[in-house]
Formats: sequence, structure tokens, C-alpha cells
Amino acid sequence: MSWKLTIDVIFNSFPLIKNKNLIPFLCHCKRSVAIQRLQTRYCERSEAIQRLQTVIANKVKQSTDFKPVIASEAMISKGLWRKNPANQTFQGVYELFNASIGSF
Repeated sequence: MSWKLTIDVIFNSFPLIKNKNLIPFLCHCKRSVAIQRLQTRYCERSEAIQRLQTVIANKVKQSTDFKPVIASEAMISKGLWRKNPANQTFQGVYELFNASIGSF
């Protein structure tokens, strides 16, 4: 039901009411409802932004969880390099790792 129709129904139902403030009041009510809807949408969007921040935080957590793996790989490569008594030229971490698996 549109607002104009609502106003017409009120005036037709109560013909003795001729209040000049009634129409602005109904318009204000309509605006208030629109503002409440906008605030609800804003809250929903705020919640979505909070979810996005949570996702970003999870990604950061994953990346910090991944850093120790990189550090442990670097320590493995340093350990393999130290176990090379002949001090040969560096052939690559992958080759050193494969060559040293048998020595463990």
C-alpha cells in the first residue's frame, strides 16, 4: 500500500480529522522507516566487513604459520651444507637434500 493511499484511507475513514500536521507526520514516519532500513543495511554491511577482516586475519595467521616451515627448510639446508665435509660447490638445496637423505 502506498503512502498516498494510506493518507487517503485515513482521511476517508475519519472525515472529521483535518489536521494539517498529519501529512508531515506520515511523511516523517515514512522517512524514519527508510532511515531504519538504511541503518539495517549499514549494519549488515558492517558485519560483512568484519567477516572480511576475519578472513584477512586468517590469511595472516596462515602466512605466519607458513613462515616456520620456510625457516625449518632453511635450517635443513644449512644443516646439510654443514654436513658436507669436502666443502664442495653448492649444487642446489634440492640436490643436497636428496644426496644427504641416505646419510641420516
